[in-house]
Amino acid sequence: MYRFALLLTGGRARAQSLLRQTLEEEGERIHEIRDPHRLAWLVSRLRAVARSWEEPGAALPEQELSEGEEELQRLLEAAGTLNEPQRCAMALFYSGGFEVEQIAEIMGMDLAGLGGVLFNAREGLRAAWEDGSRREPIQVSETDALLACHHGGWDSPRAVQKIENAATRDLILAERLRAQNREDEKWEKVLTALEVPPDFDPWKGAAGDGKTRQWLHPAVLSVLAGLFMIAGCLCWLWLDKRSDFSGRQLLSEMVGSARAMTGGELQPTHLMVGELADLLYMRGFEGYRVPPELARQRAVGCRVFKLRGVPVAQVAVDARSSLLYLFRSSELGVQLPDPARWQVLECGELTAAVREESGVCLVLSLRGGRQQMEEFLKTLKP
Repeated sequence: MYRFALLLTGGRARAQSLLRQTLEEEGERIHEIRDPHRLAWLVSRLRAVARSWEEPGAALPEQELSEGEEELQRLLEAAGTLNEPQRCAMALFYSGGFEVEQIAEIMGMDLAGLGGVLFNAREGLRAAWEDGSRREPIQVSETDALLACHHGGWDSPRAVQKIENAATRDLILAERLRAQNREDEKWEKVLTALEVPPDFDPWKGAAGDGKTRQWLHPAVLSVLAGLFMIAGCLCWLWLDKRSDFSGRQLLSEMVGSARAMTGGELQPTHLMVGELADLLYMRGFEGYRVPPELARQRAVGCRVFKLRGVPVAQVAVDARSSLLYLFRSSELGVQLPDPARWQVLECGELTAAVREESGVCLVLSLRGGRQQMEEFLKTLKP
C-alpha cells in the first residue's frame, strides 16, 4: 500500500500523508469489509483521496528521496508524465499484487479498456525513462490491449491466454511479449527495492480501528472509565516502585539519545550480532558477550561511543529495527533487581528491555510500547 501511494503521489511525505488521511477518514469502516475485498476497497479509497488532492493538469510534486535511489527517482519522474488512470493502473499492476480482473474492477473498466490504459502507461513510461518526453495516449487494438494485460507469473484470464497461445505461433507477437516481460521485471525490481520507512506507522493518529462498539450507556461508561483510571494509576504506581533500581534514569537518557541519531554514526555490517566481538574490540570495547537468543539476530550497523567516559557498544539489529547497547554494569553504577531476566522500561515513544550477562549490561530498545517489546522478546528463543 505504501508503494502504491508513493507512485500515486510521487513523494514519500505525500505518500505517508495519503495513507494517514485515508485511514483517518475510513479507518472505522475497514473492519466492516470482508477480508477478500478489504484490500481492493482500501485501494479505491486511497485513489479517491489522491484524486481529491490533485488539481486538473497538475504535475507530481518534487520527489523526496535519498541518495542511492536513482532508479526509483527516474521511475517516479516517468510516472509523473502519465495521467491519473495510467498512473493508478501502473501502480496496481506493479506494486499492488493484484490480478488484472481485480484491477479492472477497481478502476471500473472491462479487460480491454484496462489493457488500453496499461499499454499507454508502458509506452509513456518507456518514453519518459529513455528521453524524458511525454507521449499522448493512443487507441489500441484488442490484441494490443489483451497483450498489455499479460503478467508473467500470474494466472491469466481466458482472453489473455488466447494471446499467449497465439504468441507460440507468431514470432513477432512472441518477441513483443518477451520485451514486455523484460520491462515488467525491470520496473518491479526497482519498486521491490523500496523499503517502507521503519518509523512510519500509518495508524498513528487515525480515527479508529473499526472495532468500537457502543454497547453501554454513556453514564455507565463514565463510571467504568473512572474506576479503570483509578485502578490503572494504582497499578502504575506499584509497578513503578517495583521496577525502580540504581541507574534507571541513566538508561532512559541513553535510550532517548537515539532520537537524535541519523544512522550515519553506525558502521554498516552484515555479520550476526554474536559475531561482532572482534570488530568492537578493535574499536575499544572489551568483554563483548550476548545471550544466544540475540547472537543469532542479524546486525546492520555498530559503533562504540563514550558515555560519562565509559565505552558503550551500540548495535543496530535488523529485527524490529531495534538498537542494542552493551557496557559494564559496575562502571556506570547500574544494579538490576533481577539481572538474569529482561526488565522492560518505557522511555516515551521508545521502550527498552534490560538484563545482565556476566557483568555486562544489555539494553535492547525499539520504537513502540511495552506490549510490542514483550512480543519481540517472546520471539527471541534460546
